[in-house]
Amino acid sequence: MLRFVVVAVLIHVLFLLSIFYIYFQSPILHDLPIGTDHGNAPADRVVVFIADGLRAESFLQHGANRTTYLQEVIVSKGAFGISNTRVPTESRPGHVALFAGLYEDPSAIFKGWKENPVEFDSVFNRSQATYSWGSPDILSIFSNKMDPGKIFADSYSAEVEQFSTTSNTSVLDLWVFDKVKLFLENAENVKAISSKKKVILFLHLLGMDTSGHVHKPYSSLFTENLIVVDRGIKQIVQLIDRVTNNDQKTAYVFTSDHGMTDKGSHGSGHPVETETPFVAWGAGVQHWKDTWVENSVKNAIIDGVIVPRWDMNQADVAPLISALLGMAVPKNSCGKLPRQYLNATDIYVVDFMRTNAEQLYQQYYRYRHQSSAKVFQWNVSQKESDYVKMISKLKNDIELVYRAKNYNQVITLCDVLMDLTLEAIEFYQTYYKHELLFTLTIAMAGWMLIVLGKIFVFEEALSRINWKLICGGVFVAAVIIGYNILQNTPKTVTFYFVLPVFLWVPVLSSLKAYLKVVNINVIWQSVIFIGCAEMCVLAFFQRSVLSLFLVGNTLYLVYHLKRRPGSSSVFLLMSTNIALAIFPILPVVEKDSNHPWLLVSGVLLWCIANVFVLMKSTENNIYRNMQSVICLVLTVNLLISIYMIEHGISMCWLNYVSSWICFVLSFIMPFFTSTSIAIRLTAIVVSYAAPYIMLSLSYEPLFLFAFSTSMFSWLQAENDIACSNQKISKLFFSYKAKHNKMVDFGDFRRLLTFVFYILVSFFGTGNMATVSSFDPNWVRLLVSTFSPFLMTSLIVLKLLIPILVSVCILKSLHIITKVKAQTLFLLIFIICDLMCLHFFYLIKNKGSWLEIGSSISHFVIMECTTIVLTILYGCATLLTEFSFVKGDSNQQGYISYVLPYDSKNQ
Repeated sequence: MLRFVVVAVLIHVLFLLSIFYIYFQSPILHDLPIGTDHGNAPADRVVVFIADGLRAESFLQHGANRTTYLQEVIVSKGAFGISNTRVPTESRPGHVALFAGLYEDPSAIFKGWKENPVEFDSVFNRSQATYSWGSPDILSIFSNKMDPGKIFADSYSAEVEQFSTTSNTSVLDLWVFDKVKLFLENAENVKAISSKKKVILFLHLLGMDTSGHVHKPYSSLFTENLIVVDRGIKQIVQLIDRVTNNDQKTAYVFTSDHGMTDKGSHGSGHPVETETPFVAWGAGVQHWKDTWVENSVKNAIIDGVIVPRWDMNQADVAPLISALLGMAVPKNSCGKLPRQYLNATDIYVVDFMRTNAEQLYQQYYRYRHQSSAKVFQWNVSQKESDYVKMISKLKNDIELVYRAKNYNQVITLCDVLMDLTLEAIEFYQTYYKHELLFTLTIAMAGWMLIVLGKIFVFEEALSRINWKLICGGVFVAAVIIGYNILQNTPKTVTFYFVLPVFLWVPVLSSLKAYLKVVNINVIWQSVIFIGCAEMCVLAFFQRSVLSLFLVGNTLYLVYHLKRRPGSSSVFLLMSTNIALAIFPILPVVEKDSNHPWLLVSGVLLWCIANVFVLMKSTENNIYRNMQSVICLVLTVNLLISIYMIEHGISMCWLNYVSSWICFVLSFIMPFFTSTSIAIRLTAIVVSYAAPYIMLSLSYEPLFLFAFSTSMFSWLQAENDIACSNQKISKLFFSYKAKHNKMVDFGDFRRLLTFVFYILVSFFGTGNMATVSSFDPNWVRLLVSTFSPFLMTSLIVLKLLIPILVSVCILKSLHIITKVKAQTLFLLIFIICDLMCLHFFYLIKNKGSWLEIGSSISHFVIMECTTIVLTILYGCATLLTEFSFVKGDSNQQGYISYVLPYDSKNQ
C-alpha cells in the first residue's frame, strides 16, 4: 500500500504541475540581447511615487480636490491617465509590471514572494544608481540580487505595519518622506544624484494600501492619508528642485500598483481594482495642453477643467521610464512606449519606438527559433506560418519607411509590429496546450481505472503484467521519445506525452478483470456517481447547490430510516440538515463583513452548548473543571474584546494573553476524555469551537454549530441504516474490525456525501477557493501587528477546523461500516480525480485575477484534497485514540443531551 500511496502522490504532483506548463509559461527568457541606450535623453533622473493600493476612482473623486498639489500639476504642467493593471492585482506583481514591464512569473509562486526568486531585468538594473525607500517586502524584490553599489534601499521593519483599526496608517508614508528629506540634506548624496545620469528615486508609500484595508477607501481616515501623501509629494518635489538648482532634468511619476474595492480588498477584475491613477510631469513629459485635441475619446474633470485621459497598460510604465532616461527597455518587458507622454524630438521618439519593437521581437525570435528546429515541418500550424510572414514583412516595411524619414509612418508600423509580436509570443507560450490537455486526460483516465482496480481487489491481476504488454509499452514510449527529440520538443512536454503509456500498461494487462465487473447495474450506478461528482463541481460556482444536496440527502436518508422501525434519528437529521442548508444561500462572509450581533449570538450559543455538555458529563473532574474555566474566561474575554473593537478602543495586553491561553488549552482538552466515539467527538467539537470563534467576524460560529450537529446526525443515520442494533455509545475509536466488508454502491454514496460535506465546510460561510476571501481581520483577537506567517497560519487553521471535524466523522464511519480506511480513501481519490479532470479544462489564464485565481485554486484544492485528508486522517487518529484518561468506563451519559444517540437507552 505504501508503494501505491507514493505513486498516487507522484501522479497528482505531476498533474498539478502540468497546468503551469500548459497555461502559465514563464515570460522570462534568459540570454536575450541587451538593447542599446539612447543619447540626448530628456531627463537625467526620474522620481517615482507609488501610492500602494490607491484606485483611480478615489484619486478622481470630487475633481481630485483631495490632492491639491497633484491637481495643480495636472492642470498646469503635467499629463494624466489611467494605468490599467493586469492580474493578479496584488502588490508584488504590480510593482514587477511597473519596473520590469512583465506581469510576474508564475514559477515565482513556488519560490516565495518576499524575495526576488527569479532573476529578471528591470529599470533599476539599467540605471546608474537607484535610491529607494519604503516597505521591506517591496524593496527586497528589486534590491536583493543587485549590485549594492548601484541600489540603495532603506526600509522600515515589518512591525511598523499595523493592521489595528486604531492605527495611524499615514505613519508609514511620513517615515518615507522624512527619510528622503534626511537623504537630500546630505551634500554627498545631492552631489551623487546631480552629477550622475540615469538616476531613479523610488518612494514606496504603503500607507494608502494599509488605510484602505483597515479603514476602507471611503473613510475619512483614508482621505486624511491621501492628503498626507499629496502634501509629502509637494515637499519632496520642491526639495529636489531646490537641491538640483532647478536644472529641469528631473521627471516625476505618480501612480499605484493596484486599486481596491469599498470593502478594502483587491483581487478581482472590477475597474476599481484594476484602474489606477497615473500622473507625470517634469523633464521630458508632454503637457496635455500642447497636444490636446478637442474631441478626445476619454476625458477627466480635474478642478473643473476638462483634461484628456491618456490611458495605458501598467507594463507601459517601464518603457516610459526607460525613454525618459535614455535607457534600453528591460529585456523581458511586454510594455509599449506610451509616446503621448514623451516630450522629445521626433527622431528620438522614432528611434526609441524601433528599439522597443526590436526588444519585443527578440523574445518572439527566441520562441520562433526553438520551433524552427523541428525536423518534420509538416505539422507547423497555419497560424504560426502567418506570424512569420507578417512580422517579417512589417520589419522590412519599417526599415524602408525609416530610410525615407517618414517618421509618422514608422511609429504607426511599430505599433502594429509590437501588437502582432505580443500576440505571437502568447501563442508560443501555450504552444503545446491542446496536445497536453488530450494526453493528460488519457493519463488521468488510466490512473482512475487503476484505483478502481485496487478498490475491487484486482491486486493479483495488476501485479502480473504481461511481458508482451511491457515490451509493447517500452516500444511505444521509445517511438514517442524519439519523434519528440527530432522535433526539438521540450523535455517536460515529452515526459507528459509518455506518461499515459506507463499508466495504461497495467490497465490493459487486467482488461479481463475489468470486463467481468461491468454490467448494466454498474453502468447506471457509474452514471449516477459521475453525475453527483459533476454536482460537486457545480457547487464551486453555485453555493446553493450545497443546500439542494442537503435537502436531497435528507430525503434519501429519511426514506431508508423510516424502513428501520428502531431508528430514532429522523427528527434530528431533518432539523440539523435544514438548519445547515440555510448557510450556503446566505451572503458570504467577505472582507468587512463585520456583524457583531451575529458573532455575539454565536459566542452565547456555544457557551450554552458547553454548559449543557458539562451538566450531562460524567467525565473526570480535571476535564470538567478545566473546560468550565476555559468556557467562562473565553466567553467574557470575547464579549469584552468585541465591545472594545466595535467602539474603537484598543485592546490591552490582558485581552491578547487570555485569548492565547484559551486558544492553546482548547487543543489539548479532548485528550482528557475517554475514547468513546460519542464522547470524544463532542469534546473535539466543543473544544475546537473556541479557536474558531476567536477567528470569526460574523455568523461563522453559528455555521460551525449547524455543521457539526448535521454531521453528527448523518453519522447516526448511517449507523442506523448499516446496523440498527449497533449503538454508537458502545463503540470506541480503538475498535478494530475482525472482518472488513466489500465495497458496494452504498459506500460510494457515503463517500460522495462526505465530499459534499467537505465542500460545505469550504463554502458554507464564503468562497474559500479565492484568495480575496481571506481577511486579516480574522486574527484581530490574537495578532495586533503585521506578521504574515503567523496570520496566514491562523487563517489556514480556521479553514481546517471544520474539515478536521469531518475527518473525525469519516474515521467513525470506517468503524461503523467496517470498510477498510484505505478503501474509503481510494473512493475519495476517484471522486476528487473526476472533479480535477473537469477543473483541468476550466483553468483560465486571461480575465480578472478573481477568474484566473479561482480557476487555479479550484483545481489545486481538489488535486490536494486527498493528500490533505490523508494527513488530517493521521491527525484525527491521534486526536481520537490518544487519551490521558485510563479506562473507558464513562462512555455513557456524557453525550446524551448534545448528541441524542440511543436516548431511549440512556
